[in-house]
Amino acid sequence: MKISKLIVMAAAFLTVGCASTFAKAKVKENKIVVQRLDWQGSTTGRDVPDWVDHVVDGDAQIVAKELKIDPKQYKVFVVSARNKNLEFLKTWTDNVEVISEVSQTLSRVVSNDIRANSKGSEEEIKRDIDTATKVCNLIHLSGLEKKNQYWIKTRTGKKPNPKKDSDFEEPIYTYYVVYIMDLKSYNDAVAKAMDEAYNQGVITDQAGNLKSIMLTALAKDIAPEALAKQAAE
Repeated sequence: MKISKLIVMAAAFLTVGCASTFAKAKVKENKIVVQRLDWQGSTTGRDVPDWVDHVVDGDAQIVAKELKIDPKQYKVFVVSARNKNLEFLKTWTDNVEVISEVSQTLSRVVSNDIRANSKGSEEEIKRDIDTATKVCNLIHLSGLEKKNQYWIKTRTGKKPNPKKDSDFEEPIYTYYVVYIMDLKSYNDAVAKAMDEAYNQGVITDQAGNLKSIMLTALAKDIAPEALAKQAAE
C-alpha cells in the first residue's frame, strides 16, 4: 500500500475518557463531544495507559518518565496519525518516513519559538523562520527506534449533547507512536547541521540570537501538535 503525504486536519484534539465500552462523553469549552468506543487492550480489561494521556496533553517529558526512558540518554519524539482504517494505520507506522515527519515537526517547533521570542519586524521574523527551516533540513537524523505505540477508536459529536448515532461523525482511529534516538547522536546531528549552515552562509556571526532560539527549541522533546494528522491513503 502506498503511503501518501500527511495532511493536517482541522479537528478537535481528542480527550481520553473513563474505561468503558461507551465512555461518558466529555464536553469541552467549545462543546465538542468526543466519545471513546474502543482501545488497545480493551478486550482483556486493560485501561488506556497513563502515557497516552500525557501524549494528548503534549507532555513528552512525562511520556518518557511513564515509559521509563532515560532523558539523559535518549531524545523522545511522539508522532500521531488518524484514519478510519486501523490496519492502514498500523501499516503507516511501519512505513511512514518518520525521519521526514520528525524533521518537519522540528521546523514547526523552531518557527513557533522564533515567533514567540523574536522582537524584530514581521519581515525579519519571516526571514529568520526561513533560515531556521533551512538549518532543520540539514539535520540528518538516524537511529530512530520505535519504543511504543497505542490506538484509540473514538467518534465526535456533530452538535452539542448528541443523543443518537446519527448525531456523531463516523468513528475514527488515532494512533500514537513514541520514537527514541540516542541523545548524543541527536545533539551531534544538530551541531553538525549548525556548522554546515554556517559554512554555507545560511547562518552568519550576526545571527547569535537566532541561533540561541533555535538551539533552545531543538532541545525540546517533541510531542504531537494540537491538531492530529490524517494519514492519507
